[in-house]
Amino acid sequence: MKYRLILQVKPPSPFGLPDEGKTVIPAGIDLEGDVLDTRTLTRVGYGTLSHYRGVDEAIRVPFPLSDSVGAELRDNFLWITCEAPDARTALSTAIPLVDRFLEHLTLSTGRLFSADMIQLTTEDGAPQPLPRKVELMSLTTYDLVSLARTIETTADYVQMLDPLLDKALEYYNFALFLLEGPATQADRFSRIYAHAASAVFLSFWKATTTIIGDSSHDKDFNQRYQRLGFDREFFTSRIEPVRRLRNNYDVAHYRVDDLGLQQVTQDLALCRALAEQVMTAYRNHLAAGGAPLP
Repeated sequence: MKYRLILQVKPPSPFGLPDEGKTVIPAGIDLEGDVLDTRTLTRVGYGTLSHYRGVDEAIRVPFPLSDSVGAELRDNFLWITCEAPDARTALSTAIPLVDRFLEHLTLSTGRLFSADMIQLTTEDGAPQPLPRKVELMSLTTYDLVSLARTIETTADYVQMLDPLLDKALEYYNFALFLLEGPATQADRFSRIYAHAASAVFLSFWKATTTIIGDSSHDKDFNQRYQRLGFDREFFTSRIEPVRRLRNNYDVAHYRVDDLGLQQVTQDLALCRALAEQVMTAYRNHLAAGGAPLP
């Protein structure tokens, strides 16, 4: 049976289409900026405005993805036709080819492309269900009494000048920026999210090793954690598993298969918890008058 899958490619601006927050113009056109009042930096006039593609200029490029999968880009809509015994097989056949095409298009253009599935039908137009994620709830809670108490105690740490702790805080905050910013824009089941999770994992690990050291170049790696009150069992059960993930599962070194990304995504919470525990222990160590780590 033949199936037809339609995906919407993002971003739309390279196709000469409206893209929220961006001025879209053809290449080669001279760009004139908005008019600003230099005293107040207030916009008092417009410069070049978006000039979208004409109807007769719309991209329409057919191409094969394999012997059994054909494709055509119509504007930023990617139409896929696929021979398969059922809808699930059609998707499992077509999507890896689409992913590979978009990855190569990204390299060829220097622009990051992705796509959302919007429709799957049989050849005669009968709709087929698409896999979809359902976000049942996005929840956050607050405890004002606890937050006020935390603010008071946290303020005491501002005068604590320590280069290791400061650097670890930078890595930790960057990890949360990725986790709560760019990573949230990607589908949790996508390869893009998995790679974002890998970058988050590495930043959490950097925060941890800034304090306890790295076995690859710190001779006192096996002693630092002990100075913070952690025992050998903590090293074996908490530090070593995360270090192995960092070394072997597509974090610090490439890996051709996808098993590494899957493992890192599953165990991201372990690395975050370790970073938070180590950083808090070192901060408490310094607050109690302990000597800074070298």
